Amino acid sequence: MIRRLLAVSMLLTLVWSFAVVSVSAATTGNRSWLRIMHASPDTSPVDVFVDGQVVLSNVGFKTVSDYLNVPAGSPTIAMAPTGQGVKEAVLTTTPTLVPDKAYTLVVTGLANVGASIYEDNLAPPSSGQARIRVIHASPDATGADVEVIGGPTLFQNVEYAKASPYIEIAAKPYNLRVVANGTNNAFVWVPTMQFAAGTVYDLVVLDRIANVMVKVAAYTPSASGSGGTSTSAVLGAPSTMPPTGASSSSTLSLLGLGCIMVVAGFIMRRRWYTRLASSPTQTQY
Repeated sequence: MIRRLLAVSMLLTLVWSFAVVSVSAATTGNRSWLRIMHASPDTSPVDVFVDGQVVLSNVGFKTVSDYLNVPAGSPTIAMAPTGQGVKEAVLTTTPTLVPDKAYTLVVTGLANVGASIYEDNLAPPSSGQARIRVIHASPDATGADVEVIGGPTLFQNVEYAKASPYIEIAAKPYNLRVVANGTNNAFVWVPTMQFAAGTVYDLVVLDRIANVMVKVAAYTPSASGSGGTSTSAVLGAPSTMPPTGASSSSTLSLLGLGCIMVVAGFIMRRRWYTRLASSPTQTQY
């Protein structure tokens, strides 16, 4: 009887271990982070759908969303005029999202709306540094350079619907301007842009050339790497983003309980063999 109970205990432990592994994979290995940026001046506010489920409502031009936790792989991202439902989508795309990575999807274009997706680097910048990148979303502007006024050129010839590589710069105020590549023709001036240490910035050039502007989307990773805070010049209000690739507390609880079951099984088994060794031999007649 005791041997049978021990066997059942070990079997339950194995089943529990498989369950823990499955839960861990589901919570950490099959999700990505995605934010949406509406940069199409001719497109009305939209609702955003992921695999047919609405995740954002009434997203207007120049809006940058917070990061959304979405399925990794190739989820279907659709955008439809606000209130009209996914069947009226004006844009549908299936980007490839790597698990535990973060991305920015930018809606671009005029009459013919399109989307570009960029992988984001949300790791904390070096000490005393800010990390910045330029996204060109102005449909009738040429390739753009971003310069420090009276100083160096930070980015050169960033083309429409493209993003520059990231660079790190000293955290302090800068007077910037965006010019047509290789010229002195300024699209827009960005005076006294304050870059904070430990923050990741996207400088988004958007709207038609006659009204071109720069919008700033910022993300500040936490010092522990367990999450961070995202803000933008459009939304203004901060919001906390869950940690990218971190294990959930429920998974840790399951792992702990599984370990307890394993240890308990071994203790029961050891006590049983100890009792057998100490018991007198009985002879039956």
